Amino acid sequence: MNILITNDDGISSEGIAVLARELARNHEVWMVAPDRERSAVSHGITFREPVKFHRISRRRYACSGTPADCVLYSCHGALDVRFDLVVSGINRGENIGTDILYSGTVAAARQAVLQGIPGVAISSGAAEPAYETAAQLVASRLEQLILLSEAKRVININVPDGYRLEDGMVTTVPCLKRGGNQIDPYYRNDQESFYFLSEFREESIDTPRPDSDVEALRQGKASITPLEVQPRCDREGMKLSEELFPRLEQEL
Repeated sequence: MNILITNDDGISSEGIAVLARELARNHEVWMVAPDRERSAVSHGITFREPVKFHRISRRRYACSGTPADCVLYSCHGALDVRFDLVVSGINRGENIGTDILYSGTVAAARQAVLQGIPGVAISSGAAEPAYETAAQLVASRLEQLILLSEAKRVININVPDGYRLEDGMVTTVPCLKRGGNQIDPYYRNDQESFYFLSEFREESIDTPRPDSDVEALRQGKASITPLEVQPRCDREGMKLSEELFPRLEQEL
């Protein structure tokens, strides 16, 4: 199987190296990752300027673009390979709940699915990252993950700090996280102000559903969440909107 791996922590991160080593035991692996850390860039795409691929070794490239760029450009001519699967990670730090909206790790896997390739994102807790067992978990479940992703789903996996394979994996839904950002002034004068996102404070999490990703991690289990890629209308929102505005077909 031809597998493309990427991340948002950058080409030199430990997590992607461990993932590549594990998957290369039984598969053909190519690594294309950002040339620097690209955390929280979400699904940004580079256009109107070139994206550079720097070849580090035979199947390892540093890309000047975003995580989504790494997948988009690799699958559209930068590499002369037809990929069967894209795995993004292993990210340092969990991507649960609303983190998914910001995550470059998840976005890279989403970009794969948008191009008709199964996509899996995997992240581990930051305090005691379980890179080895996270990589082994993905490698041991590739067939199931591909089957789950083939129907236009991006698969988001999170493993807690200190995870062991015997701790198990459960299917979850995203939790709801609120707040957490801190903005500090960096420099200012009469004409200009500069601000810096200094940290992500501890975020509050609404009382989680028992089947949520955060609850699985609290119990020491790996979380697997199949996410829709296609944007969908909110049913309650549609009902309210129809009361406030006419439907399109009524005006035709």
